[in-house]
Amino acid sequence: MHTRKIIRIVLGLAVLFTPGLSFAATYKGQTLDGQVLPATALSENKTKTYDLTVMFQGTDAIVTFHDGRTLTLSMETETITDPHHLRVYNYDKNTYWDIDVVGLN
Repeated sequence: MHTRKIIRIVLGLAVLFTPGLSFAATYKGQTLDGQVLPATALSENKTKTYDLTVMFQGTDAIVTFHDGRTLTLSMETETITDPHHLRVYNYDKNTYWDIDVVGLN
């Protein structure tokens, strides 16, 4: 019995201190990480809406424009509550973007 407790503690500490451990982006309990999804996006600095794709990786939303350019935008949390009004941040340009992930309801 004592050995099981030690094993649980060691495994718990191993998970806690594993570098690069991240959580997946989820919507309604389903993992979205790695999926390429169609979306539209609007930058707070522009008045134009962009058609693009988005791929989630933890708190990152990696958007790819039709010309091949990519931006890595940051979400506040891995849990997406409203895919049609997803507010993300571009640390390189200090701007917010609003993303509407098409096809997620």
